[in-house]
Amino acid sequence: MTSLGEVAVTGRATVEINVKSGRTNAIRIAAPLDVNILSLTAPSLRTYRVTSEGEQQWIDVEFTQEIEGQLRVEVTYEQILSDSGLDVGVPTLSVSGADVEQGHIAVEALTAAEVQPIAAEQLTAVDIDELPRQLVLRTTNPILLAYKYSRREPPHRLVLSVTRHGRVETQEAAIDRAEYRTLITRDGLSVTVARFWVRNSRKQFLRVDLPEGSEVWSAFVNGRPEKPALATDDGFDGSGDAQPSAVLIKILSASEGFPLELIYATRGARVGRLGTIEASLPRSDILVTDSRWDVYLPDGVRFGDPTTNMTLARAGEPVLHDEMARELEVPAGEHMSSGSSALRISVPASGVHYRFEKLYANQSDVDAWVSIPYASVGGTLVGQLACLVGTLLLWFLGWAKLRHDPLVSRRATVVLASIAASLILFPVRRYGVSLTPSLLLSAALMAGLTVSQGRAYVSSWKTRVSPASPGSS
Repeated sequence: MTSLGEVAVTGRATVEINVKSGRTNAIRIAAPLDVNILSLTAPSLRTYRVTSEGEQQWIDVEFTQEIEGQLRVEVTYEQILSDSGLDVGVPTLSVSGADVEQGHIAVEALTAAEVQPIAAEQLTAVDIDELPRQLVLRTTNPILLAYKYSRREPPHRLVLSVTRHGRVETQEAAIDRAEYRTLITRDGLSVTVARFWVRNSRKQFLRVDLPEGSEVWSAFVNGRPEKPALATDDGFDGSGDAQPSAVLIKILSASEGFPLELIYATRGARVGRLGTIEASLPRSDILVTDSRWDVYLPDGVRFGDPTTNMTLARAGEPVLHDEMARELEVPAGEHMSSGSSALRISVPASGVHYRFEKLYANQSDVDAWVSIPYASVGGTLVGQLACLVGTLLLWFLGWAKLRHDPLVSRRATVVLASIAASLILFPVRRYGVSLTPSLLLSAALMAGLTVSQGRAYVSSWKTRVSPASPGSS
């Protein structure tokens, strides 16, 4: 078996010798001069010695006893490829003094290479199915070329043309599914439990770039606690004045998927009367196929429509304590000690649930993010007051327009109308403030205007239809 690698050709030869008459306690095997003998095994082997003579090497093999009948010797050798040219002469072995020599040659490639024969002298091409089974079982790579020979003189010769192709890099690891569950409190603290289902072949660490100001609480790999390391390129000096923005978690090398849990906390702005809750997902250096993000917000606050670069799956559903506690619980793995219990995160009595989803979330140039406006009871009153002021301003402009008031110019009318529309639309569109008070005010003003105009019309009508006084002519 001849294996073509990046820098060397490796040969694994099985030499079967049939001693027809008598016995022997030594044999001699010829090998090319530029071949390095790596190993030799045989039954009753005493020793072997490699010497160079002229244009070839000789392997002198000695046995502890005289051998008769059949003898099998296994030899492993390699030939370092030269930098000049891509023509490779396949090295083979032969037994000195053999009357007849027959065998098979199989060629495999260990790299991305295209192999074509240039010279195949005293060799007959055969199908792979015609090779000895023990030769085929020596490799897991496809056999590219196969030959047989059945004579000693002249010696056989095989020269190959090797064209090497560049390799296409494939993913060393993948995260089939990522689930994030984030609890945001009124104090602005957000606690996130991230669960990844990882498949890994060669990577040593999973790098996770956390949102700014995050603090890692714990990490588990396949149920075992793991202490994350700091990424050396994030500018963290270890002084404790700032939190790291990126961590490295040592992961397993396993073809089957395994779970990884990461729990971290991020400090944000306190939930006030009016404002916006903003959050983003961490970014990993491993491809994430499917991401799901459950966000639990504090109850007793009115939330507007979220803005996000993900897909909104659930919006503003009420959720109770037990469900949040169950979703945010990190289960104790099967490899943890019997005294270990699940990591429990304190949750409020109730909350509001949003769910977002996205495919290949970490492949975008922008991190996955969400922005949700909110208004508390006091903030709602402020928003409704702004709507009422805007409504009154619109009615004032309408009244001035009807009276043709010269004090209100056309330019002032446009500016004041824009301000009034902003006072109404911004609280409604951004924070979900109800328009009911403004509509009731408009209805009351409309009713008052209708009554006033009706009275004026009736008074004018009575004046026009009343009879002339008796003294008139």
